[in-house]
Amino acid sequence: MDIKGFQNWQGLLEKLSESLENLRRKVNKANEKKPVIDHIRELRSRILISIFIFLICFIVTFPLAPFIINFLRESCLSGIPLYSFSPHESLFLYLEVSMITALILSFPIWFYHFFSFIRPALTPKETRYVLGLAFISLLLFILGVAFSYFIILRVTLSILLQLTYLSSTPLFNLQKTIEFILLFLFFSGLSFQLPLVLYALLKLGIISKEKLIGLRKYFWVLAFFIGAIITPDASGITQIMVAIPLISLYEITLLIIRLKREN
Repeated sequence: MDIKGFQNWQGLLEKLSESLENLRRKVNKANEKKPVIDHIRELRSRILISIFIFLICFIVTFPLAPFIINFLRESCLSGIPLYSFSPHESLFLYLEVSMITALILSFPIWFYHFFSFIRPALTPKETRYVLGLAFISLLLFILGVAFSYFIILRVTLSILLQLTYLSSTPLFNLQKTIEFILLFLFFSGLSFQLPLVLYALLKLGIISKEKLIGLRKYFWVLAFFIGAIITPDASGITQIMVAIPLISLYEITLLIIRLKREN
């Protein structure tokens, strides 16, 4: 990285720290209007309610865990047998899948209580801004998971299987395989949050459009690096399939910002 690129990143971190400090002061100012003990009680109540809803979702989804696992196995690895190498492995996997499913189902409740707790510190404009970001974030995450599930994941698993057949007979562990699929989908959805992150940084004044353009070449490298982490196959095909959408999202974000300024 050259000196200019380092200075861009250094300036970005300094502005991010400044924005976080301003947010902390605003929250503290709002908290002064209400006794600390009341905030603690409110927070405790909201956390307990969220945990209770999570436990209910966990109990409800636990019997469905085998069906979810079979669905992932048949849709992603049809015809490939998966094995359990210990008596308790399937039980642990059912618990993992049930917990993840319960977290997904109870997430709206967690978000509602989190937002309700911080809302007194927000202005009406900031309230609309946070709700808008949350909605867009959810859409981007779903889009990332869908793109990964229907395109990237299947290609990645197909390539990995072909590479395995070149030197050995595949004997895949059930728990590790399902965990790989779930983590793959999660990080794919997370990577599609890029436009939202960039837009939020611009709105907060942490970074400018000029700096985004200046960091473009570094982001291209980062996109391929992320692709290499998410898709651990040696062919490079799936790495490119991951990098291209990320780069496209980056460029689309710049285009939207430019069009918005022109209007």
